[in-house]
Amino acid sequence: MNRRLIILMRALNITGKELADAIHVDTSLVSKWKTGARHLSASSIHLQNMVEYFIYKDQGSGDNIIRDIVLQYDPEADLTDKNAVHTYLNKWLTDPQYSIFPTAEVASTLSEQEAGFYSTGLKVYKGNKGRQIAVLTFLDYVLTLPKGQRLLLISQEDLSWLLEDKEFLHAWQTKLIQVLHKQHQIRIIHWVDRAAGNLASILYEWLPLHLSGGIEAFYSPVYVQPMMSSTLFVVEQAVAVIGMTADDPSRNRYTALVMDPFSIKQAEWAFNHLLEKCRPLVDVHSKMDFNKIIEENLVTGRCNQITYLDTNAPLFTSMSRELLFSVLESNDVDEHATKKCIECYDHFTDNNHSSVKQIVSLAALKKAVLEEKVYNHELSVITGYDIFISKKQFMNHLQDIITAYTNHLDWEIAIEEEKTQPQGQVPINTWISYPTTVVAWSPELPLIASTKESTLLHAYIQYFETKWNLIPRINRDKQWVFKQLATLISS
Repeated sequence: MNRRLIILMRALNITGKELADAIHVDTSLVSKWKTGARHLSASSIHLQNMVEYFIYKDQGSGDNIIRDIVLQYDPEADLTDKNAVHTYLNKWLTDPQYSIFPTAEVASTLSEQEAGFYSTGLKVYKGNKGRQIAVLTFLDYVLTLPKGQRLLLISQEDLSWLLEDKEFLHAWQTKLIQVLHKQHQIRIIHWVDRAAGNLASILYEWLPLHLSGGIEAFYSPVYVQPMMSSTLFVVEQAVAVIGMTADDPSRNRYTALVMDPFSIKQAEWAFNHLLEKCRPLVDVHSKMDFNKIIEENLVTGRCNQITYLDTNAPLFTSMSRELLFSVLESNDVDEHATKKCIECYDHFTDNNHSSVKQIVSLAALKKAVLEEKVYNHELSVITGYDIFISKKQFMNHLQDIITAYTNHLDWEIAIEEEKTQPQGQVPINTWISYPTTVVAWSPELPLIASTKESTLLHAYIQYFETKWNLIPRINRDKQWVFKQLATLISS
């Protein structure tokens, strides 16, 4: 089966009849090339004509699909040379060494299919190490495909294969981000029990991907342990990883990598059948809605509310109103944007009767006091201006925090001296307003995530409390926090 021919025709929106007419062959021959019943030779005049037509269609669409394929095949390729592009695409369609399987393994005959069966190739991997190899091979193959593929992911098994090797976990996350950057779409079902601890670890592992965009995540509101736990990683109409648990899974876990259409179709059906019973894990929003999300979700006016804040740097909501006006004025913010920002601030401070637990980063504070001006992400998003806070204004902000911290008996601050997030992972800011909602965002990523689902809310709180309790008790002591902030102001 020439899986790449099928995928490229789909990406360029070319039917079998259109391709046959363009290169002057019978439609049945195109079908046989796609199924593998006829071998598409690298020296065939039909292949040369086919490649010419693909390049013509790609240029007409303006999507640069072939450029992406060539650069994945060889990042050093000279794309200014049309003949080189032609040669690389020719190799991509026919080179057996650049496929998951040798060509002979995936070939199936038309006569077998007509008889109701066909022979196909698959690779089987054993144990956790085998699963890791299969998954990375799967993702490497995805990265060679034209942009716009959709991935379906679910694992009902224990996740020791994913979590036991930190180097593999980092490689897995890196490749998933590359998949998203290539404008592929991911739809994932997190099949976990509703225990807050299990949900929390998944939420935070996947948050950077949610905030990057291109991913839809779901979970089952009613957890049922399946009789035979399985794993499905599918690229629609392209390739699938099918796995099953076993006794002593670290050694005997079963994983198969398949490319035949019937197996892929069955995997797609199984995934979509499970999806029907699932709910979204988080909602994602544009950062243009940041102000609206704060007002509608985080500012409730409930006196029994508890606020949990985990941010690298203090938020503008802990400034005095006078200082906020000063910051906006010094950045030449217009009257409309200033009013919008002040209304958000007033709405929050007028209704905030809750107790507060806040984690801030000492490293971020120390870095800020050394700068002549500091970019404020949240104010920039709300106003639509690039907002910078001068060194003097930042010092005044720290003094405002000390004053509010003194007057607010239910405000606890923990100063985090060492990073607890995985190395290389972008910092995530979390604002939990219990018992209503949680909002998460990152200055480095384009979207905001939120949820009001009670189970997920408790999972976020458990993760926060775990992180809070890992911070040494002295770093949560009120007098010690006063001293650190005062030291920063006098530095």
